[in-house]
Parts: sequence; C-alpha cells; structure tokens
Amino acid sequence: MKRLASLLLATLTAGTLAAQQSHWEASVGGEYMLTAYSFKSPHNSLAAAADIAWWQQAEGYSYGLKAGLNINPDGICGHRAGVLGMLRLPLGNLLDADMGLGLSTYTSPLPLTGNDEDVYISTWLTFMFDMGLNMWMTEQLRLGLHLTHSSNGHLNRPNRGLNFFRLEAGYSFGEKDRMPARAFSTNKDWVESAHRVGITASGGLTASRHMMQKGLFPCYDLSLNYQYLLAKRSMCGLTVDLWYNFSHPWQLPRYHDNYTAPVYLGVMFVLEQTLGPLSIRGGIGYTLLHSTLVKRPVYERLSLYYNLKHHYFGLGINAHVGQAEFVEWSYGFWLPVG
Repeated sequence: MKRLASLLLATLTAGTLAAQQSHWEASVGGEYMLTAYSFKSPHNSLAAAADIAWWQQAEGYSYGLKAGLNINPDGICGHRAGVLGMLRLPLGNLLDADMGLGLSTYTSPLPLTGNDEDVYISTWLTFMFDMGLNMWMTEQLRLGLHLTHSSNGHLNRPNRGLNFFRLEAGYSFGEKDRMPARAFSTNKDWVESAHRVGITASGGLTASRHMMQKGLFPCYDLSLNYQYLLAKRSMCGLTVDLWYNFSHPWQLPRYHDNYTAPVYLGVMFVLEQTLGPLSIRGGIGYTLLHSTLVKRPVYERLSLYYNLKHHYFGLGINAHVGQAEFVEWSYGFWLPVG
C-alpha cells in the first residue's frame, strides 16, 4: 500500500509538472490570399482566420498541434480548414519563429466548381506549410506575421496553389516557460562550437510543369551551409545552393527562352531544430542566377534529417514561391571548425 501511494503521488506530481509545461493558445487575424503569385490577379481576396493550438514546452523549443479555419466568402476555392504539427523556436526574449506542416481541405476546389479559371486547387486534400514570426507584447499576448501555403505537392494538375499572408493576435491560456534563446549551453554531442560549416549533396525528382512534357526528371543540388548556434538545439544560418533541373532544357526553348543550361544559383536563410537524432530544417531564399522566365526568384525548402554527429541523411521538398518543385534525398557532412 505504501509503495502504491508513493507511485500515485509520483504520477500526480509528474502530471502537474507536465501541465505547467503545456498551454493552449487562441489567435485571430486577417489573411490576404495571393493566387498565381501575382498581386494583380482578380482572384486575390481578403479573409478572416482563427486558430486554436496546444503547445508543449521542451528543452530549447516548443512543439504542438494547431487547427485553424479560414473564412473567405470571395475566395475562388472557398473556405479552408486545416491541421498542422508545429515547432516554435526561440529567437530572443521577445521573438519566436514558428514552422508547421500539415493537411488542409477547401469547400470549393476545382472538382466541385468546374470553374476553368480555377487552376489553384484540384484535389480535396492538400498539404499546408506555415512559417511565421511572433513578437510577445506581454507574457500571454503576441502579434504574429505568418505565410501559409496550400497545394497538393504537384500530385495532380492543375496545382498552382494558394498563398496566404496573415497578421494575427494570439493569446496564451495558462503558464508557459518562456526562456531566452541564448539561455542554453552548447551540447558537445550535437555541435562542437557555436559555428559550423558543411556541404550537402542532393538528388531529386520532378514532374515538368509543361503540359506536353510527361514523366519524371532528375534534379541535383550542391549546397554550402553555415550555421550559428541560437540555443542548445536551435541553429540559424545561410545556405548557398547550386542546382540543375533536367526538365528545363526541354521546355525552356518552347517558351523562347535562351537560358537552356539551366544552372540555378541561390542564397537561403535557414532555421534548424534538432529533436534527438532527427532535425527539421526550413528556409527561404533568393535565386541570383536563373532563367529570364523566372519572374519571382524566391524559393523555399523544408527537410527532415537523421544526424550521425558529423554526417546526416535527409528527405526534403524544394519549392518555388510556395509551389512544390521537386522532392530531394540528401547526404551532408560538417567540416571540423574550431
């Protein structure tokens, strides 16, 4: 009986501590829906958004689940509902960065409307990606700026996808342990100094965006990475990418583009969060060398890596202005840096 009472007390104590480390958060805001990557599109519209999220505090970061609604009476694809798995990384005493990946659905996708102008969402189920920056005004009130993207990952045509720019206010219910980003000591088993430099080689597959070009085509990427320790398991940095897309030499001449190499050079800002041997790396970049047909030279990447201290293997998605471009498999290593 005494042993049972001790076990029950320990369980209740652990539950109380876990409750103190987790909290609920509600947010409301307004979204601007951008279609076809053009601010001049007649299908762009304004919408209202509301989210409810549950967050669990961990060592140097938070993780959680977020469910949200987008009410868009003028949207060509209707309203949106989605659920995402989220990571929140501390950038300082007042700033956080959010990254999330999940699924969403729309009330009026192309199969329902049959609208020839709807070239954005052609499936009921879509992938959703969320990146955001939060500023905490008080311990419980924050203001956030988020970019959310929905598409089917180029699994079905048409699929230009939708992008939402959102301003929101969020309120946290319950206590949460907010810790400064620099409050954690360096973990020698994960990164040997506050700086690291590495090389990543990736190979991928893509489906051409030209309707007459069928099949899958290879893509290759070689990148140089620099990262700086923000917290015990959080890094930020820059990546320089050099990649080649084999689907482009066929299609670019048909668009009367003389840039048929086509080698692309880009620079990307990245954030990486490690969860045990796994890490999630996300970033947004700008292409310095590209085809003249690329009117908006912005690209993104979201990757999951398995780390072996100085080496890592990964799987990721490379996108152009929020539209999935190709899936890539990666191998990388970190150079010895004092």
